[in-house]
Amino acid sequence: MSLLRNLFLVLAAVSLPGCVSFTPSNEGGSFVLTENYLWPESGLGGAAPRMAGLTPGEYIAVGHNGDGIYYRGPYGGVLMLEDPLGEHYLKTGERPIDVSQRTVTNGLNGEGGVFIPYDPADTPYLFYYQDFRRLTGDKEARMPARPASQINTFKEAPPVGDVLPFRPAAVTVNGIIVSPANPQGLYVNVIDPLNPQGLPTPAGIVGAAVAPHVGRAIALPALRGMQGNLEPISRVKNERLIKILREVMREKRYVKSSANPGETSVAKK
Repeated sequence: MSLLRNLFLVLAAVSLPGCVSFTPSNEGGSFVLTENYLWPESGLGGAAPRMAGLTPGEYIAVGHNGDGIYYRGPYGGVLMLEDPLGEHYLKTGERPIDVSQRTVTNGLNGEGGVFIPYDPADTPYLFYYQDFRRLTGDKEARMPARPASQINTFKEAPPVGDVLPFRPAAVTVNGIIVSPANPQGLYVNVIDPLNPQGLPTPAGIVGAAVAPHVGRAIALPALRGMQGNLEPISRVKNERLIKILREVMREKRYVKSSANPGETSVAKK
């Protein structure tokens, strides 16, 4: 994956919503999954296909809003692996918990869980706590403390550090480098659209070299601002898991009808 594409993905992540609104609370109790519940996801923006799902462990209520309850799972409970990591996980059961094996990340680091709607007609979805420390180089996780559990085992937080090191672009014109060579950096081939076979203007060459600096200056503060926020990521597509989660809501809380918003049925304990 080229650094140019990495920068594009980082900038794309900045355009995503930064957080969701909910009231922190353990109201809703917890539930336990004893096996993996997985499903395939299509890659976005040319990314590789991904495998999504939840892994075994205790999922504990950490907040709620008018639509449902957020349950945070064990560290690594949210699975979202691009191929070939997904295929490797299926074959071996081994999963990279942190993001050290990915050149660029949209914030996933295994911290998250599942949102279960009150309305059984609505589909549960996965969520995660955004973590861009490996892109920004920051050390503060700024995530809520993990809820206590007698079941979940926790590992150390993923190492921080800049996985997307910034290096000046090496600009090329018709394959000829016109700025200092930088084998590990970003190569930008400049073409004048009005004269593709000729030399681009000096302003065009300078602009191509400056653009990565500007993109990074815009991206990093935005990523730091989203650090630790809760973000929805994918609708649950495993029918067995959907059935389990709806049963959890029926037993733990109550069922609310979207067709009749004033109608609330309290579940019997």
